[in-house]
Formats: sequence, C-alpha cells, structure tokens
Amino acid sequence: MRKLGICLSGGGARGAYQIGALKALQDLGILELAKAFSGASIGAVNATFVATEALDVAKEIWFNVPENPLGDNPSIIKSIKEQKLKVIDSGLFSIEKLKQLLNDNIDFELLKNKEVFIAVADTGDAEKGLMDLFKSTFAHYIQKDSHVQYIPLKEMSRELQIDTIVASCSIPIVFPPVVANSRNYRDGGYFDNTPLKPLIDFGCDEIICITISMLSSMRSFRQKYENVKFHELRATRRLGKILDFSSENSKRIYMYGYNDAMRHFTKISVEQT
Repeated sequence: MRKLGICLSGGGARGAYQIGALKALQDLGILELAKAFSGASIGAVNATFVATEALDVAKEIWFNVPENPLGDNPSIIKSIKEQKLKVIDSGLFSIEKLKQLLNDNIDFELLKNKEVFIAVADTGDAEKGLMDLFKSTFAHYIQKDSHVQYIPLKEMSRELQIDTIVASCSIPIVFPPVVANSRNYRDGGYFDNTPLKPLIDFGCDEIICITISMLSSMRSFRQKYENVKFHELRATRRLGKILDFSSENSKRIYMYGYNDAMRHFTKISVEQT
C-alpha cells in the first residue's frame, strides 16, 4: 500500500482554493488515507487545520473573514518614506491576528501525534537584518546553499508550533519576520513554495500537491523521483489577488478547488476501471 502525503503551496488569500480541494478529497474518502502533510506560507496554516481534523473550522474561517483582516491598508510608498529600509524588518502589517486565530482554533495536543512539516526560510542574523536577508537569498538561489528548513511540528511546544506556522506566513516587507535564537525566519515560500522534499524524506511514495501560485513547480521532482506518484491540483480559473481575503472571493475559489479536485480524481477512477 502506498504512503500518501499532501503538500500545500503558498499563495496568500488563494488558500481558500486548497480548503475546497481538501473537502473534495474528504468526500471522496482520500483525505483519511494521508499519512503526512507539508505546507508553506498559507499552505502551512491549511495543512495544520486539515492535519488536526479541523477542515470544517477552516472553511468557516475562510467564509467569514472580517473586513480588513490585516488591519488598515497602509500606503506602501508612505511607509517606505517614513521607515526607509526598516520596513523590511517591521513589515507593513502586524501578524498578531494570525497568531490569535491559530491559538483559538487549533488542537495543538493533537498535532503532537501528526506528521506535519512546515517550510520556513532562515534569512539570517536578526541583528544584521537586511544585509543577511540579501546574503541568504544569494546563497540559496545563486550558490545553491539551501536556507529553507522543514520543521516537524510534533516535536515542539504549543508556543513554538504557533511561531513556526506564523514564520512560514511572514512574507518579506508585508509582515515582520519571526525572531528565534537571534535568527530571522520568514515565509517558507520565499525559498520553497512547494515543500515536497519533507514528504519524500518521510517516505511518501504518492503525493497530492495543491498549488495556488505560479511560483510552484513540480517538474524537477517528477524527474528525480520517478518512483513517486504525483498528483498536482492546480486552479483552472483565476484565483484573484494574493491579499484579497474577502469572504466573497473565498467562497468563489473554494468551489473552484472543490470542483477541480472532484474532476481530477473522478477522471482517474474512470481511467482505472
């Protein structure tokens, strides 16, 4: 029997698409077969909800996002003028609301019995800020010295679990980094928006990847791991702006995800009969 893993890429407000796709997998009896989950950015949040069997809770949250969930929309130009390069470390928005949402809705004790891997980007010494962000980016992409970490949540305390998920969502400039052990940790999607590696390392030989960003790619993994059966669910329609968290948009793309997943796996079932 194959070991099934589910990978959720980053993509901001488009994450509602993933919840719809996951609901379809649940209705098809596929979700219950998953042995491990991985996620980057908003995919990290969704992976945590689905791993703790709180998919319906996640759906309700996405469907009832309050107006301006990130707070007042600042002027980027004004913020840069006032803070100059400091805005890279201070961020345009606070991420405290996400912390509270996770704290109120996730069963963190249950997480200790689940295989959930969260991608975070180690962007260097917190004291050096911008300089080390540039250095880590150069090292990761040009020198091929990976600065992405895949953190297993089951080995952590509740506080560290929350900090890890929040760090994976901390888009540079948009949100401030999470500081731990004098290091700046940022959006996992900054270095790996499609965290397939921890699932493969865990031994998954069948992976469903729900991608919601053009930055997501599975090509190299398909070529390198021919023994792994990959399913990629990618939107067939436009999913809107990356920061459009309106409930109207969430409901619309949730149904896109549900229908796309249903079509994909129904087609596979028909082909196998």
